[in-house]
Amino acid sequence: MRRVLFLLCLPAFAQWPAIPNKNIPRLPDGKPNLEAPAPKAADGKPDLTGLWDMDMAVVSFQTVMTDEEGAKLMKPETAALVATRRQRFATDGPTARCLPVGIARAYPGVWRVVQSPELMVVLYGLNPTREIFLDGRALPTDPSPTWLGYSTGHWEGDELVVKTRGLNGKSWLDVYGHPLSEQARVVERFRRPRFGRMEVDITVDDPGAYNAPFQIRHAFDISVDKPIANEVVCNENNTSLQHMLK
Repeated sequence: MRRVLFLLCLPAFAQWPAIPNKNIPRLPDGKPNLEAPAPKAADGKPDLTGLWDMDMAVVSFQTVMTDEEGAKLMKPETAALVATRRQRFATDGPTARCLPVGIARAYPGVWRVVQSPELMVVLYGLNPTREIFLDGRALPTDPSPTWLGYSTGHWEGDELVVKTRGLNGKSWLDVYGHPLSEQARVVERFRRPRFGRMEVDITVDDPGAYNAPFQIRHAFDISVDKPIANEVVCNENNTSLQHMLK
């Protein structure tokens, strides 16, 4: 019997000098006050800017749905595809080949969010840079498919609602290989209930792969006094493929 061992290697932070962030609220003892109110941007909206570390206790990166949920949600061809990917131990997944993880997948690591009134930029370790336009433009009607798609956002009270379409159908939602087809439309709702926490509720509407929309929840904790997000250059020394089952 063959056994397959999966190792998850995350790069270390760069060795910049430790410079305390002056914008972080502090307790009398100098520790960050993570329960402080969320900061506001110049336009009065919640400011999501920060370095965010995904809370893996909220959603598993193994699977976004139980087998019972999948039996109801997945189209027959989707269920067959997921079963094949599970049997192959995810060795044909994008991350095994140093490709992006996509916008909806839970994955250990940090995001850098930079927010302005008309544009929010998300810097990932395992994705290209993502641009979310907040200037009122409409989504393209016939977009050229990309890994992260095309995203626009608007505020509903203190909640940023981001709509995305134009995905290329190559990303996975989890290790089990639940897909997103090119027909997928994704809606994310970003909230910052307090200084140290960001929550994202994701609705996936993908008639190309599923029978009905479904939801995923992600959550993040602020990373304080860390200088930069990870730099991930997977293809530089990707020796995993030669050890995987064919």
